Amino acid sequence: MDFLEKIKKLSERAEKIKDSLETEEATKMSLIMPFFQMLGYDFSDPEEVVPEYTADFGVKKGARIDYAVLREGLPILFIEAKPCGEKLEKHGSQLFAYYNTTASAKFGILTNGIVYRFYTDLEKSGLMDDAPFLEFDILNMKDEIIGEIKKFSKDDFDIDKICSTASKLKYVNQFKQYFADMLVAPSDEFVKFFMGASEVYTGVKNQNAIEKYRPWLSQALNDYISEVMKEKINKAINAPAPTSSEPATLSKIITTEEELQGFAIIQNILKDTVSVSDVAYKDCQTYFAVLYKGITTKWICRLKLNDGKQFIVFPDDEMQNGRHVEIGSIFDISNYKSDLIYSVSRYL
Repeated sequence: MDFLEKIKKLSERAEKIKDSLETEEATKMSLIMPFFQMLGYDFSDPEEVVPEYTADFGVKKGARIDYAVLREGLPILFIEAKPCGEKLEKHGSQLFAYYNTTASAKFGILTNGIVYRFYTDLEKSGLMDDAPFLEFDILNMKDEIIGEIKKFSKDDFDIDKICSTASKLKYVNQFKQYFADMLVAPSDEFVKFFMGASEVYTGVKNQNAIEKYRPWLSQALNDYISEVMKEKINKAINAPAPTSSEPATLSKIITTEEELQGFAIIQNILKDTVSVSDVAYKDCQTYFAVLYKGITTKWICRLKLNDGKQFIVFPDDEMQNGRHVEIGSIFDISNYKSDLIYSVSRYL
């Protein structure tokens, strides 16, 4: 079972049992421990994970954090657990205190088994930031988050690699949230900025003018985004497919229109994850390979469309020939957006 399937199964399990978890201990056993076990951590090994880790701070002695993940005997990641359904906003200071008094700690995670917040010290070394650099809801997983979560797995854990993307993640997510808020209810300053930056209004930006333009600005932004997305999708589907990074030799290989359409759909799905130019293809006798940067060993997926039944095949370390998924038509490829994003994320 690959990482994406494990995430999906845990999400389904959380949805099923969340309402029956009434205590912190039940949440730990049923949701939080399975999540970190999925990442490869052994909770039965005290040299790897220490429950109820003692983290003194200030005059408070014997304070304990729920779990500490160790490396070379020192805690590098703290996990503070709360009961399922508990709001996390009021518990950040507790993790903050533990983190700041432990020099070796690089990451802190606050979770109620459903929402996970990942913290580090981007603002000032040794002091945990107030805002998480990564946050997700396991019941509503976004495709682009899968690769970031996998970076915290035991086998992939690389402090420098995570820290190099943490800053970008934190501020991109904050900007996205701000923009999302402004699309729904533009603030006075946001409205005034657009009124001043355009030529549509040259009068005094008083409150009456702001209230008049606020709903118009919201509609204009949402309409524009919808129009841009439709245009990009149409271009991706109708654009001529790029040539393969490896010239085809004389053979019986015929690249079909259906394969090129499938390739265009995959390019469009991945355009927000990697550059479109980094998604190439190579047509082979038995399958059509979609490659990252044209490297044959870095295949994102394979399409098998010529033998009656149609399949999309994903790389799988546990299956020599990949994981085969039957599709009814190339348009079903869109149903596997998260699989494709996870697949290309393996090479980033």
